[in-house]
Amino acid sequence: MIKDIMSKKILVAYEEDPLVNVADFMRKNNIGAVAVIDKNGKLIGILTERDIVRAVSDGNLDAKVKDYMTRNVIGVKSEISEAEAGEIMLENHFRHLPIVDDDNKVIGIVSIRDIAKSLLYLEKSKFS
Repeated sequence: MIKDIMSKKILVAYEEDPLVNVADFMRKNNIGAVAVIDKNGKLIGILTERDIVRAVSDGNLDAKVKDYMTRNVIGVKSEISEAEAGEIMLENHFRHLPIVDDDNKVIGIVSIRDIAKSLLYLEKSKFS
């Protein structure tokens, strides 16, 4: 299940946060994405390295998170399998997938690297 491999260290941003501050935060924490939440803690988007590259390319260093975040984010429940999460990520070209509870509050995040490592481990364990 995805809950077994998701990162429970939840790093978030708000729409009004300066993009450059969030980019610095991401660099210092060595992460490729942050969930964007509203004032009630509900998932409303995701900001990724790709979004920041797009802002820099546009020369828009004074941008806010809301200007470049991806709004059509999909949050999934923690009970889905790694394979199901991987399929969602591949079909939608996502590299990060927020995990949400029943109230759409972020409880974790998983990367495509997490999925690959988990599936590789499962495959290797078949032959052990």
